[in-house]
Amino acid sequence: MQRTIYFDYLRVIACFAVVVLHISTTREFYDCTEPTFEWNVMNIYDSATRFCVPIFLMISGALFLNPDKKLSLRKLYTHNILRVITAFCFWSFIYACYEYSSSEGPSFLTLFLCGHFHMWFLWLIVGLYMMTPILRLITENRRMIEYFLFFSFVFSFVVPFIFELTKIFVPTLTSLVEIGEMYCGNLRLHMLSGFTFYFILGYYLHTTHITRKIENAFILLGILACTGISGMSYFLFRSTSVLNESFYDYGTFFVMLETIAIFLFVRRLVNEENKLIYSLSKYSFGIYLVHMFVYYILGLTPTMINPLIGIPLLSLLVFVVSYVIVLLLSRIPILNRWVI
Repeated sequence: MQRTIYFDYLRVIACFAVVVLHISTTREFYDCTEPTFEWNVMNIYDSATRFCVPIFLMISGALFLNPDKKLSLRKLYTHNILRVITAFCFWSFIYACYEYSSSEGPSFLTLFLCGHFHMWFLWLIVGLYMMTPILRLITENRRMIEYFLFFSFVFSFVVPFIFELTKIFVPTLTSLVEIGEMYCGNLRLHMLSGFTFYFILGYYLHTTHITRKIENAFILLGILACTGISGMSYFLFRSTSVLNESFYDYGTFFVMLETIAIFLFVRRLVNEENKLIYSLSKYSFGIYLVHMFVYYILGLTPTMINPLIGIPLLSLLVFVVSYVIVLLLSRIPILNRWVI
């Protein structure tokens, strides 16, 4: 099957964005009690990279939800799902060894079973893979895809966004909003969650022609959304002296717009293969898994110098070292197939 070139670029961009996100939101970010210069810089980098996880989901959806591509349950479980589980076990063991030896805290077994904080994504992927045979029934019908995306857009993004803004700017209506949230909760529309939305949206956008004007509109909205994430997070922190992460959430309206903008922009821009990009894309899963371990071992912080350049420089260093480690692991039989 012919490789989709712009997916390689999206994987690399999303993978590097994950590294930037995690380095800009370390303990120094959460320990701030006021929006200092350092915190504002970290807030901007944090806001600008929130598309990372949704982009990964959109790529997976575009590849797995194609009804014309044969996908047996046997292959899905014995290859795709099993690979994610074995990768979790291997890297969770590595992180558990490091955390257990470096601090007093939970037992080794607890650390191993829970996994490092960034490995939650692996279980999300497993869940979506398990739902793939059902979701492929939706993607067989164009109208059904649009039906699903519409209701998911409304109930997962628009309605919660309106509720959140109302509670912030019109607090007198909070009790009314809580009633609205209760009714939405009672609908039990869990299948319409934002993560499933991204999974199906990836296939939809990949197979849909969009005019240049609409693309430009989404790109502009994405830029404004990025500003909205950082601006609202700053406003709430300054107003309450408490860090409010609601606008950072992957399932929020602004992050959704930011994600669509990145997807469409890269799809438009990229049409040529690049060997380095292909290699980085091939090992992006491994880079994602190892990058936090590399960050811990390096022992550097993004505020050792001006964070405006400290965050991207440290992120680049962690990214490159992680890539080298994964390249070395790729030469080891079994590991190259099941843990990276």
